[in-house]
Amino acid sequence: MADQSPEWKPKARPTSIVALNFSAALDDIFNLGPSGELAMNVEQKKNEVKSHEQKLQELDNRIRQANEQLKRLESKHRRMQSENILSSRGRRSQHNTSSSDSEGTTYTDRHSSPTSDTADR
Repeated sequence: MADQSPEWKPKARPTSIVALNFSAALDDIFNLGPSGELAMNVEQKKNEVKSHEQKLQELDNRIRQANEQLKRLESKHRRMQSENILSSRGRRSQHNTSSSDSEGTTYTDRHSSPTSDTADR
């Protein structure tokens, strides 16, 4: 145990044919293949990941732009609704003043009875 300091490295030993065959069998079982092929597979996967990251960034940008456009349209819609409400109120008030008779009483003034208010009390 005292020999296993951080600087300690095992001595290089010659590899037996049995060990080489066992290693090759494990590589075949787990489809590892030679290290060059493995490195190519790793590089290919890295490229695929980069490509997918770029696609995700593009989609994220498109979603962000769509959200901004939606906010602008919602704001415009709310503004137009308020303008419509204000203009319809203005039309109603103009209509009420234009429907008054020669004495200045409006339709509602002519049809409400002042005696009915006092009679209920």
